[in-house]
Amino acid sequence: MTQGLQSTFQSGGFIGTAHSALLSGMECVFLFFATLLVIALIVIAILAIIRFVSRRHPYAPPREAQPPRPDLGRLMAIVSERYAKGEINSEEFQKMKDELLRQ
Repeated sequence: MTQGLQSTFQSGGFIGTAHSALLSGMECVFLFFATLLVIALIVIAILAIIRFVSRRHPYAPPREAQPPRPDLGRLMAIVSERYAKGEINSEEFQKMKDELLRQ
């Protein structure tokens, strides 16, 4: 049995001849560029996924364009001042106060 396996290896049955087992120069260059291509495709795919996930809704306004939130204390002072001047009655004052507190 050992002699049968030895003759198979010597005749190039499993591996082939020593020359054909080694890669030629062109095969090495092809494998090098194929590896670079696969790595580049993986990097491009990762970047595309990150860009897709981090993208905002197309109709949403830019983050900088959103107006700042109004100061609740300042708004309450304005409503109280208008009530004190008699520009609004107590029902309107209470309604505005409740609406401001809900925000």
